Amino acid sequence: MSLRSATNLALTLAVLLSACGGPRRRAPSPYDGLKAVGFRVMRTGPEAILPRPATGPWSGFKKGMKAGFNAVGGSAWFSGPVSASDKGGGGLIYAGILALVTAASVTGGTYGSLAGLLRVGSAESVEAERLALEGAVRRADAASALRAALAERVGDGPRLVDIESAPGEPVDARLLVEVLHVGLVGGDGMDPPLEPLVSVRLRLEVPGFPPVVRFAGSSGGGGRARFRAWAAEDGKALEAALRRAVPELAEAAARTLRPR
Repeated sequence: MSLRSATNLALTLAVLLSACGGPRRRAPSPYDGLKAVGFRVMRTGPEAILPRPATGPWSGFKKGMKAGFNAVGGSAWFSGPVSASDKGGGGLIYAGILALVTAASVTGGTYGSLAGLLRVGSAESVEAERLALEGAVRRADAASALRAALAERVGDGPRLVDIESAPGEPVDARLLVEVLHVGLVGGDGMDPPLEPLVSVRLRLEVPGFPPVVRFAGSSGGGGRARFRAWAAEDGKALEAALRRAVPELAEAAARTLRPR
């Protein structure tokens, strides 16, 4: 190898090593330099989301029959031809099983319909229970409680500023907290099992970056209970669960200000 070739090779290697060993520039992040974030809490969903249980004897009869039929064997129907001439007597076996399933399903449907007649509430009683639960949702006022919790929060990360209370205060970004759902979720029927839920959509807007959108929800540790149990004592248990959900959602909002 000539001296000139060796020199060129050495220079090329030096350039490559310098490029590989030099400091790498980190891509800019929307979380860089956030010191103050203005937040706003608003409700975008209905005031209260609550199921409407079946009312009246006919509704109870139908709901109970359907539940009993499905629970005992309504979903176990078989498909295919029934023939006593099938090899090995398969048709007779199939017919016997089908007869047993049918009898069990009818029995279950009958029992369920009678139970439905006994458990169903009148339209007036169900409406009174719904009004009690709506009152519990209003008293909990999850949106206002979440706004207060965020305004009072002190911890790691950027300082949160309520832009409705201090509209002129300078901020580095904006956090929109949309309250989507407040109420009970679960099944339907005469007295369905339900659990409380407060759900929010969090949208962080930093100038120069696409919005960061996350979702969060909390049951407030309320667990599952039936519609009438939640409505008892003027909805006291539901109100307490919704209030317990607020600190958890405030923490979820604060986590939006930090990279995952």
